[in-house]
Amino acid sequence: HALWPVAVEQGKIAGANMAGSEIEYPEETSRNILTIFGRIIFTGGISTEDKFEVYKEHFAGEYRKILIHNNKLVGFVFTGEVDSPGVYFFIMKNKIDVSENINLLLKGALSYPIIYPSIRNIVF
Repeated sequence: HALWPVAVEQGKIAGANMAGSEIEYPEETSRNILTIFGRIIFTGGISTEDKFEVYKEHFAGEYRKILIHNNKLVGFVFTGEVDSPGVYFFIMKNKIDVSENINLLLKGALSYPIIYPSIRNIVF
């Protein structure tokens, strides 16, 4: 992981272990969001296409690629805007079935209320 917050957390755990604790770093989904030449690039999970269902879409100068295994999102690469970036990590971490939402995943338009319609009653 090339992200500062991840490095800080790993440093805390390493320091605690050097002081005698036995703490393991929890498995994390690799991820990155950055802007290069004014273009947002958002990646997470596995990005190589071997052994996975791969869906790609190009539109309006943007690129989307998602990788699915057993109806679960295992990786993605997006350029351009994404409505709710945290949703994609939540979906991967919780191994949520995405078979009904492939199109929304590709468009970067999936949100918590779509995954859990009952959340609308709480939030809205």
